[in-house]
Amino acid sequence: MLLKNRLLFCVLFPLLFLSCYTYKSIGTEDIKEGKLYSFQLVEGKLIEAKCKKVYSDYFLFDINQNSIKIPRDQIESVERKKVSAVKLLGGAALTTTAAILIFENGKEPIFVEEISN
Repeated sequence: MLLKNRLLFCVLFPLLFLSCYTYKSIGTEDIKEGKLYSFQLVEGKLIEAKCKKVYSDYFLFDINQNSIKIPRDQIESVERKKVSAVKLLGGAALTTTAAILIFENGKEPIFVEEISN
């Protein structure tokens, strides 16, 4: 049972660090093909999609495996989604440290209870 709990912790702990992405605000003129963006439309809808093609007056985005045409004037704000090396390395270091500490202290009981008669 103790091994099962440790393995579960080792699997769940890295999930805390899956948010290794950062967002950088850019203008619509900086949108490039093949990159992942998070943008807000004028009507308020938030969308995260990969840019498939850039045209002079609209963009073609892949959203849920469908190509969607979005006019430039309908995009209120755009953020470029990219992997943060600092967050990724920090998360990997913390996960490794936690795993080492768990396995090093694995022979000691987690809760020591005193039983008295």
